[in-house]
Amino acid sequence: MPQPSVLVEAAYIAARSQAGRLGDSQMKTRGLAVSLEGLTRISVFLPYAAICLLAYWRLIPRLLPSAKWLATVMLAVQLLIIFISLTLKANTTFQALLWELRHEWNIPATFATTQLALISAISLVTSWLARRDDRKQAIFLAVIGALFLYFAWDEYYTIHESIPHWDSYYAILGLILAGLALLLAWRSSTSARVWFYSLLSGLAVSALGAIALERLTHLCEELAYIHADVCANIFVWEEGLEFLGVWIALVAVLGFFSDLALPPSPRARRFLLSFPAFWLLLLVINSLLPRFEIMLLARPAAVQFKSGVRLDGYRLDFDSKRGTVQAQLYTTAEQQDYFYLGYSIHLIDQGNFDSVASRNEWAYRHHGLWVLGPEYEPVYRTQISVDLPEDFPSNRALWAVLSLWRPQDRDYSIQKVLSSDHLLLGDSQVILGEFTLRDEAAAAGASARALFANGFALEAVELPAEVQAGENLGVSFAWRTDSPDNADYIQFLHLGHEASDEWFVFDQQPLGARLPTRLWYAGLADREKWQVPLPAELAPGRYLVFTGLYRASDNERLAAQSAGGGGATSWTDVYRWVRY
Repeated sequence: MPQPSVLVEAAYIAARSQAGRLGDSQMKTRGLAVSLEGLTRISVFLPYAAICLLAYWRLIPRLLPSAKWLATVMLAVQLLIIFISLTLKANTTFQALLWELRHEWNIPATFATTQLALISAISLVTSWLARRDDRKQAIFLAVIGALFLYFAWDEYYTIHESIPHWDSYYAILGLILAGLALLLAWRSSTSARVWFYSLLSGLAVSALGAIALERLTHLCEELAYIHADVCANIFVWEEGLEFLGVWIALVAVLGFFSDLALPPSPRARRFLLSFPAFWLLLLVINSLLPRFEIMLLARPAAVQFKSGVRLDGYRLDFDSKRGTVQAQLYTTAEQQDYFYLGYSIHLIDQGNFDSVASRNEWAYRHHGLWVLGPEYEPVYRTQISVDLPEDFPSNRALWAVLSLWRPQDRDYSIQKVLSSDHLLLGDSQVILGEFTLRDEAAAAGASARALFANGFALEAVELPAEVQAGENLGVSFAWRTDSPDNADYIQFLHLGHEASDEWFVFDQQPLGARLPTRLWYAGLADREKWQVPLPAELAPGRYLVFTGLYRASDNERLAAQSAGGGGATSWTDVYRWVRY
């Protein structure tokens, strides 16, 4: 199940939506009651006051009028978002999540990714315009543009969370960029040097929030139930520094843009000024993509869960060589019903119903358009990958089973299925598909005892010469096929008493429940030993032993012949059975 930190976050958001704010505990200093919440607001805006005054004194006056306007607008929107987030008295969980600074896929996150994408666009345009005047600086700005484009996408879709030790890699990357920037600054003119230093300062401030304080939040989350106020404020400081650092970097690249030898064309200026709207439009289009994918790429489904979530489609892919199952789920729900929803994919062994591998994931919410309100129903896409154990045996049938859950009182509540067009295991698990791990090393035999009409071959049978009534009869069958068949077949074993014409009948799947014939594949070569319980009243004597296959859907027997082409309708042999 998910890490406890997510439960802490859920409890934190719930507390904000009910009480309006964390920070009820008050500190009294010299007779004045000062809330921790108030100190947080002051501490967040103090760096802004100092750095922005310095920027408007030394940096902003050097920008082109359009660049000044863009920097000022982005700063004003940034401050407005932070102010609303810190002062909003949320009445619902949706309102709290919509404005929460540390949350993903909401208004602050959307602005953050837009600001990063704007830095990328300005850097790339400046690099193109300056490619002939200063090639080294143009290459550096192209690199900055590419990196900030990745950062913009990562900010909204949290790509870094899937990268182990991402903070170490980002820190190394930052040091490399700092070295390159210092080298270029040393070789640049005095007027250009200030923009390199400003860019480095912005990256440093942003890294302080994104990496240094991020590590503190991980430690704080473990103690959040004791120090909830302190943890909540660390989250605010972290996001505030990230916002501020990115704005400083924005001013720096606007400085490079403004210092071009040739003034940028009106078309370039209009493109940069309108780019935030273009990026927002791109996010909207991307949020609608699952609606088209579900029509073109997904297998349809109609599964309604009690939580209000509906599974409308999915894709299920199995990589036999790697032993990896990839599930892509398309679900629909009102945005307010999608909060803190989790998915589980279990790989269930059909032979014994054991879960041999599983993966739990929080549902992705980045396809939601939060500004449209809590009742808007987007189509969400969530991808889950499950790896089989390395020592898992081949030729075992597995179900891929989906279940939904929510955190509840530091535990997890499994969501029941109300209706489904797919088979269920119990009342909360939906069977999405089945597959088997193939035995790639299996070698086909040189001969067969019997050949069936669908291409199945019975290669060998091993029976004891004698057995006692009331015991188990151990029978071994070796099968091979080069022609897969998607039908379910049952194998029968008939014992006919030679003298009395009495019959004993036993039926089961050829390889047992572990691998139904519908999952047999070309190149399959496997054997199964049956343990057939014989009745205690079985008469002694000689028995004819018959075996064959019939289709489970209509009980029609499958025609067979001996390997030599004898044309028999079933395979036959004679063994001696003696009861003592």
